[in-house]
Amino acid sequence: NKSWQDMKHLRKELKQRQNKISQQIIGNCDVILATNVGASSRLLKDVKFDVTIIDEVAQSIEAECYIPILKSPKLILAGDHKQLPPYVSSNNPKASQLSVTLFERLMSLYECDVLKISRMLDTQYRMNEKINKCMSKLMYGSKVKSGSENRDRTIDGLEPLIYVDTNGCDLEETTESDGSRSNEGEAQIVLGRVLKLVGEFDIVCKDVGVITPENGQGR
Repeated sequence: NKSWQDMKHLRKELKQRQNKISQQIIGNCDVILATNVGASSRLLKDVKFDVTIIDEVAQSIEAECYIPILKSPKLILAGDHKQLPPYVSSNNPKASQLSVTLFERLMSLYECDVLKISRMLDTQYRMNEKINKCMSKLMYGSKVKSGSENRDRTIDGLEPLIYVDTNGCDLEETTESDGSRSNEGEAQIVLGRVLKLVGEFDIVCKDVGVITPENGQGR
């Protein structure tokens, strides 16, 4: 009926006005923030930039990075290929290749002369110096140093880093149906450490995080 047609026309006009105003706002902006996929929005269809900066690029699938990359002649990638890659869920064996990021490929490609394309932020301010030394040696060739903030921070004098050797303890490892591994004995040792923290120090369970690289162990 006529009322419905009028409403449909008004909605269309409203949408057009909204898009026009949005495009005017975008046209007057010096900086535009968007996700990689969000850069394909209709509002940015014909928009070009002087430079594209992709943050946390080591957690982005390479294909989606090309969406904003094609919008400018200059590119800056910020990320850490030594940390967790993007999560890819697929039963196709070839899908695992999607977790190899653009950042990682570039770092590998220029491995012999990496200073030509990259600059390393070599100072951290988050963790105790003992923890940092371990991570720095294992992952970054001992190049990461600690700033003044938090380098000596501990909880009531609690040792910030300990190693527990379970070799020879007959702790049986099992493989889950999804291929991930678990070890109930090691889980019990971790639980014991958590209960010790809660019992002897002013710490509550919800403030304790346990990290494991295996899904089976997490369950």
